[in-house]
Amino acid sequence: DWKLITGRSKEAGKELAKSLLTNTKSGHRPVTLVGYSFGALVIYSCLMELAKYQEEWFERQKDVMAQHARHSEKNTKKPSLKQKLKQTKKGEKNQLGFDLEPASIIEDVVFMGLPKYLNLKKWEKCREIVSGRLVNVYCCNDKILMLLFRYKNLKGSYKPICGTCAVAVPGVESIDATHIVKGNHADYCLLVGDILKQIRFGQPLRSDWKAVDEIALIAETERKIEDFN
Repeated sequence: DWKLITGRSKEAGKELAKSLLTNTKSGHRPVTLVGYSFGALVIYSCLMELAKYQEEWFERQKDVMAQHARHSEKNTKKPSLKQKLKQTKKGEKNQLGFDLEPASIIEDVVFMGLPKYLNLKKWEKCREIVSGRLVNVYCCNDKILMLLFRYKNLKGSYKPICGTCAVAVPGVESIDATHIVKGNHADYCLLVGDILKQIRFGQPLRSDWKAVDEIALIAETERKIEDFN
């Protein structure tokens, strides 16, 4: 069932985020995530969860700085045992359960055929979490996303789908793979290697590559919205 798989993908993404935050055995190396179809949805959910943790991390840092400022203003009188216990309990209460900054974990992300309605604000949050390349690979005539996905998600049926369109957000690379996928969503699993070669996966983005002009893309999207209205 489509809704069941969608729900489980989102939950798996949340668990992946928690695992990345609490994992101390990988040496804190940067992580690269690549996924297609519902695998891409798992990654998307993971980034959204990390964005939420990032906000909590910022709030925690503000609290720590405020505490340091208050302590510096006080005299250097030795605290009593009761005060020490109170400070320890307060510190345990404010503990997030992880030491890493969520925005320092993910290096590169590649989405292929993402079954999700386009939400630019959420993509901006994804961009804040990913330190390196953030790539959205799409197919304009993906039949599964254009027909089945819309049928199963009628509430937002007029919105564009990430797996069938470019994402007009600065810092997001939108790669049109229509000539590779040719409308068959199920072929993503067979074409991952070809797609990764086209986007030069594992290499930093250079100005002399044929990358998407973000300013032109945003302007084109705005024109389409004006024409629609």
